Amino acid sequence: MVAGRGWIAIALVVFAALLYVATILLLVLISRDQKLLKMNFPASLGKTFLP
Repeated sequence: MVAGRGWIAIALVVFAALLYVATILLLVLISRDQKLLKMNFPASLGKTFLP
């Protein structure tokens, strides 16, 4: 009853690692566009909140 269980565990670890790497790559690709970064930069960063 243990046939193949080790391979399933390895597959789950590899799949999780691939998702992590894909997330990092996507964040790097998004952050490369300086125009898009400046457009989405918070306008009130560093300003005092006055209600």
